[in-house]
Amino acid sequence: MKRYSLLLLLFSSTILLQGCETLRYYSQAIHGQLKILQARQSITEVLADDSVNEHVKIKLNLITEAKQFAKQELSLPTKKLYTSYVQLDNPYVVWNVFAAPRFSVSPKTWCFPIIGCLSYRGYFAEEDAQEYATKLRKEGYDVFVGGIAAYSTLGWFDDPVLSSFFNRRDEYLAGLIFHELSHQLLYFDGDTTFNESFATTVELEGLKRFLDHPQKKALYDNYVTSQHRRQQFIKLVIVYRDKLDKLYQLADNDETKLERKKQMLLTLKAEYRSLSQDWPNPDIYKHWFNTQLNNAKLNTLATYHSLVKPLQVLLGQHQHNLASFYKACLAMEDWDQQRRHNYLFSLKSN
Repeated sequence: MKRYSLLLLLFSSTILLQGCETLRYYSQAIHGQLKILQARQSITEVLADDSVNEHVKIKLNLITEAKQFAKQELSLPTKKLYTSYVQLDNPYVVWNVFAAPRFSVSPKTWCFPIIGCLSYRGYFAEEDAQEYATKLRKEGYDVFVGGIAAYSTLGWFDDPVLSSFFNRRDEYLAGLIFHELSHQLLYFDGDTTFNESFATTVELEGLKRFLDHPQKKALYDNYVTSQHRRQQFIKLVIVYRDKLDKLYQLADNDETKLERKKQMLLTLKAEYRSLSQDWPNPDIYKHWFNTQLNNAKLNTLATYHSLVKPLQVLLGQHQHNLASFYKACLAMEDWDQQRRHNYLFSLKSN
């Protein structure tokens, strides 16, 4: 209960200095987090319960295996994480609101006590996220609301396994565990892109090692194939995000920029259809393109992936020794964000 009380104290002291909107936001965050913590069940007890669905037990056993692998083979801190389970009422645990100015790919950021500044704002209820998104749209922002299956409290609490984790194939479930545990090892205040790209880099490296076993060959083959297509998809989106960035820096009037922006996003959709037409499942990312494309939505991919390639180069320079790689990344903690990003983009692969 001490951590619960500390959380309430920290947020309450912040709320007293803020307005009504901030009060509502922090109130839903506190109640949402406490609801999850209070709903936790020991995984040991869940596995021993004959009334629990076998699918849940299979997924929990996989997560336990992945967590042990993360500790022993990836040198990730596991502490008391993922020792409990929570059955949610929704397919997502939170809904994140992402925003960017209409003529900029620089994401809007929000700063919070404890966790620092982020390029998104999370809500435990979808209707609250949509309400805030509507407000931002009226202010002229491009906005995207995305359901999130997992998040990290960065060691403040013993994060549980959530039923929302299970909406993915086994290999990606293991990857999710590696990703979230990576945030326990490294988290730089105000640099969401680095934090998420680092976690994604460790996730990909961890999965490659986790699946390097004869019994997991089928999973590995599926992973390699899907990763190749996913990287093609991500690269295409980031290319168009960079094109939009150049467009916004031109001296054209807003009406001209808006028309060129619309045409560029239509071209992005067309290029994806061309890229994926020979895939066994050409509609794999169709759902992503079915909702409105804008700066905020393109930023969601850039946030998680734009520094992955440079970080993989750095990992290669350390002969894929994770301990050495972690040390090199942690050495950048006191750098400002621009220096950190510039350094990584300056790295050249052998």
